[in-house]
Amino acid sequence: SVFRYNALSLVYLLYLLLLPWFQWPNKHTLRGHTGRYIKALFSTSLIFLLAHVTFQICLYTIPSLDDALGHNCSTWETLSRHVGVSRLPLEDPWSMVWLLTPDLGIFIISLITLILCSRLLKKREEGPIPHMSTLLQEEDETEDDDDDVEEEDEGMLSCSETEDEESPSSSSGAAQLAARLRATAQRFLRNMGRILAITLLALAGITLPSAFSAFYFILFIGVCTWWACHFPISHLGFNALCVMVAFFTGGHLVCLYLYQSSFAQDMFSPVGLWARLFGLKDIIKPGNCSSFDITLNTQHDWPVYVNPGILLLLYISVTIVLKINSYSLGHTDKTDEGGGVKTAQGEAGEEVELKPWEARRHSNEDDTTQTLLTVGESPLSESQISKEPVTNGSSQHDMGPSGEASADNPLRLVGHMILQQSYICALIAMMVWSITYHSWLTFVLLLWSCVIWMLRARQRCATLCSPFILLYGLALCCLQYVWAMDLETELPQHIGTMSLHQLGLDRAQYPCLRLGAMLLFTLTFWLLLRQSVKDMFSRKKRMTAALQEVTTGGEQEHQDLKGHPDMCLEQEC
Repeated sequence: SVFRYNALSLVYLLYLLLLPWFQWPNKHTLRGHTGRYIKALFSTSLIFLLAHVTFQICLYTIPSLDDALGHNCSTWETLSRHVGVSRLPLEDPWSMVWLLTPDLGIFIISLITLILCSRLLKKREEGPIPHMSTLLQEEDETEDDDDDVEEEDEGMLSCSETEDEESPSSSSGAAQLAARLRATAQRFLRNMGRILAITLLALAGITLPSAFSAFYFILFIGVCTWWACHFPISHLGFNALCVMVAFFTGGHLVCLYLYQSSFAQDMFSPVGLWARLFGLKDIIKPGNCSSFDITLNTQHDWPVYVNPGILLLLYISVTIVLKINSYSLGHTDKTDEGGGVKTAQGEAGEEVELKPWEARRHSNEDDTTQTLLTVGESPLSESQISKEPVTNGSSQHDMGPSGEASADNPLRLVGHMILQQSYICALIAMMVWSITYHSWLTFVLLLWSCVIWMLRARQRCATLCSPFILLYGLALCCLQYVWAMDLETELPQHIGTMSLHQLGLDRAQYPCLRLGAMLLFTLTFWLLLRQSVKDMFSRKKRMTAALQEVTTGGEQEHQDLKGHPDMCLEQEC
């Protein structure tokens, strides 16, 4: 798709965008959609190669067709070049190789992949057959010796019973360890994938500000604000969000690819309003119709060339996150339906139950039940935690979701420390923001932070002001995003006699760097809001617990008086 820009390469781009949605080839997926995908790619490349060969044969054997196609940039010749099947320059071998390499390379790679997958599938199907035949022969040979072996088995039965008593405990411990490691790896990959996807979402929004990129920017702000407010989100909701981002990113990439053709650039001029509004940049210059060379436009700044790569990384990361979520959710459902893995131990009939590790224990420090990084996980109640079996000298109540003690988890300790000191980080960010970007709007942040610093109860004041600080910071980011678009001639530069530059509303040379710094400052505001909401939940929990204690104590005293009527009469007297 990069070597040439025509309709045939667009088909390969669509195949590339579909590739992350398919599973890795194995004996099961090769019979399903993955096998069909490989066959479709092979068939498409074969059809394109045959179309090239057939067109060239007809072009050089039928003179009327060559005359109808025309020369010197005629309409039909230009159309055939946009389609991808055109007259090959026989006098320029390198141009011929340049045009035919994509089709030929994809044909060879897909053919090799198809052959390897078919051989792998045949080996999997034919492998168990000789193995079963050898097993049957061994069983026939051992039938004659069964009578002699029975006497020896009776003598060794007592020894085997003592060994079997120890094997269930070791197997159960190994199974628990494997389940913990598997759950830890799945949780780590899921969380890291979500963090990477959200980071790429922010980068896709600020790299090249435009109407298309505003979707990623607004979505990133919405997700972070939702997380800061401790609002829950289900597995289905998060997956639907990822699917929406994937489809929009794929369409965005297709639009950028289509705009590199000379036909699209003639329809929407690169200096026109619509191209600048939607961020459509002419990365490839339309060359001469008599040449097949691709000319790179080097007049743009570096964010223009980085933007397509970030969009592709965002698309791939979102699809990977969807795969991890679907796998972990399916594994959890299977575990829940099975009701746990139970193994009998010895003659006493003892059982060891391996409960799913997807359930997250209820933390006394964090009163929220859903966060951005633990979406779809349901915490266990205290009564359920107390019923967990004790294994290897430590109970599951003391273990974190990854199988290690939460008190010894360094990430949890660092996160807790950052949240406790989030008000200091937010106040420092307010001052640094106002000092880095001088304007009257950021001067408000400087005054605001100085007033809070002078108060004795600065932490409580910062906590109460956290929603308003966040809203003001988001308003500054959105205003700066609008003025960061390539709309300098359309956006106002003055209000009366005052220049908007004094308010900080101007376009920098690299708007992405300024927007990135502002989002980093706003990150401290999100942490402050999250800590304030967490403290509010903690206060409500303490009040509820105190009321429950009073109610429980009153009911207990009433029950005691009911059981002793003499004491009730004495109190009345």
